Amino acid sequence: MIKRYLLFCLILIVPILSTSQTISDSIKISSEQLRTTNLIFAEHSKLSNENVLLKSQIINLEKIDSIWVHTDSIRREQISEYATIVEKQQKQIKKVKKWSKIKDYVISGLTILSVCLLL
Repeated sequence: MIKRYLLFCLILIVPILSTSQTISDSIKISSEQLRTTNLIFAEHSKLSNENVLLKSQIINLEKIDSIWVHTDSIRREQISEYATIVEKQQKQIKKVKKWSKIKDYVISGLTILSVCLLL
């Protein structure tokens, strides 16, 4: 059993060692290429962190927007209520002005009539 295990390990070790030697001999990276690769990985890490922060900022801004939509709807209702109140008060002002003119005409007519009667 031990012989089979050792044979199995040897069978696996030989291709692994030969493959790793081949890879390390065939791939040569210059210092500038290594620097560039490290910069790429660093920038990817930075952008991944920034992406998470931007997503959370978008969520927060959407919450703020929904709050403002709610307050805007309340303000629109208040504005429409104030508009109806203003219209009612303008109608009342017109009625008061109309009655005021009628009262002025009646008073001036009575004044003229009383002056005519006194003469």
